[in-house]
Amino acid sequence: MSNIIENIEIYGQYVDQVNSCSQHVDEQGRINQMTFSPESPFNELPRLPPAKEVETRPILKQCIIARAALAELKQAGELIPNPAMLVNTLPLLEAQASSEIENIVTTADQLFQYASYRG
Repeated sequence: MSNIIENIEIYGQYVDQVNSCSQHVDEQGRINQMTFSPESPFNELPRLPPAKEVETRPILKQCIIARAALAELKQAGELIPNPAMLVNTLPLLEAQASSEIENIVTTADQLFQYASYRG
């Protein structure tokens, strides 16, 4: 019973945090409650396109490094005989993790053996 009470108290703290996130401080230091309306945008968002330069020299240098890293990753992915196998394992591992919540425990080996048997 004490675990239930502790969980309720923790949940209440999360609710309080979410409620406090819906407040913002204006220029005069006053806390205002933000209201959400899907029909109207938040007025304090900056206008697009941004006024300052986005593509600065340091950012472009980092883009070159990132592009080289992605090219290496693509090349490594092409060496795998069946690249879809990597993507197809994600739902299986997620199913294994969610089954453990329901106290159904299996090993990754058993899971992949069953998946290859069915496939």
